[in-house]
Amino acid sequence: VRFADVVVLLLDASDSHALVTIQDMTIAAAVLKEGKGMVVGVNKADLLPPASRAHLEKTAEAVMADKFPQFGKVPIVFLSAADNDGVTELMDQVLRTHAVWRSKFSTQEVMRLLTDIKRIGKMASAAQPNLKFARQVDAGPPTFSITCTRAAKASDSFINFITNNLRTQFRLHGCPVRVSLRDANTGEAAGHDLVKKRQEAKRKGTVEEGRPGSRAPPRAQERLKNSRRGPRARGGRRVRPGEHKVRKPSFGPD
Repeated sequence: VRFADVVVLLLDASDSHALVTIQDMTIAAAVLKEGKGMVVGVNKADLLPPASRAHLEKTAEAVMADKFPQFGKVPIVFLSAADNDGVTELMDQVLRTHAVWRSKFSTQEVMRLLTDIKRIGKMASAAQPNLKFARQVDAGPPTFSITCTRAAKASDSFINFITNNLRTQFRLHGCPVRVSLRDANTGEAAGHDLVKKRQEAKRKGTVEEGRPGSRAPPRAQERLKNSRRGPRARGGRRVRPGEHKVRKPSFGPD
């Protein structure tokens, strides 16, 4: 997966239990992690009765959208490797997905979309970041950098909303779209890195500092603990409550 640009996820249409198995989900997760494009190929479609195949072709898009939402509308090709049916169509779809994966957009196009997003009322809330500037910084997969204020307040749903708008507007289906938020004041990055950090913190049972129910890092806890003990006297010893340091009088020359 690491050395590929587009991965073909081959499914077995004759499997009556489930079209998408746990192994298929694991492969798709690896494709997403590496940031590659993906095309779904449904093999052995010739073994299905005409009514079953028509039903599968009608519902396959909804099933893939539910299983692989990070890829948008995943391209699906029904084929039969034994009869060499649909193989050419599969390769054509791979080339189209590769072109989408390598898509590049001007800053003017991205800023026009950003302006449309800011017109939505909930984006002006003080609880959400205030979007200032956006541009595409990389392709393969398409990666966008957005400068904003209050980047640390970006929720997962907020980042997913921006990602889905970029995908829909620029038709980036079949490949992951990465969004990085950068705070205009501090320069700290958020976005998908922030989502990954929150997921890791959730697995460890902790939450990052500054969010409801969070626990401060050990160093912050130590600083807070020390601040409650009162000021330090000269030499490092702490001043006990009620203790006052008396200065020795200085006598000048007679």
